[in-house]
Amino acid sequence: MLKYIIIGVICCLALEANATTVLLSDYKAPKNEEFKAFNELYLTGVMEGLLTFNAKLATDGKSKLFCLPPKREVTTQQAAEIMMHQAKDVPDADNYPISILLLAGLTDTFRCEEQTRGVVRPGVEPGEQQPRQAIHRKHRGDTSKQPTGHPRKARP
Repeated sequence: MLKYIIIGVICCLALEANATTVLLSDYKAPKNEEFKAFNELYLTGVMEGLLTFNAKLATDGKSKLFCLPPKREVTTQQAAEIMMHQAKDVPDADNYPISILLLAGLTDTFRCEEQTRGVVRPGVEPGEQQPRQAIHRKHRGDTSKQPTGHPRKARP
């Protein structure tokens, strides 16, 4: 099985996809079916990398970036939904790498602190919902300070 995965990765890398990262705009509108398959494989790799890094933090006794409920796994489809939902809260999200959007979405969806305010999140069962805040990150050449949350509307 591992042999087939390695062959698949090599084939994908041999395609015209000569990129070091995948932007959300590229993920949403791939040029062809090969790019679509590459994007899905890339997202799966990013997700696995974030899950592995998060587990390593816990093993080293450090604070995790996000806390999945016990016995909870995140599928690639759920990761895509979380990433796309996160993108709705980010200005100019199409120019962000999907890895940044997924990380922000995972940290918002699966917060580690004990809070119980109900927020509907894509790909997450109602009993596993945790609150979220929009996370805005600096990106490519942007030197302005990004907001760290939603501005509150003034009450009448």
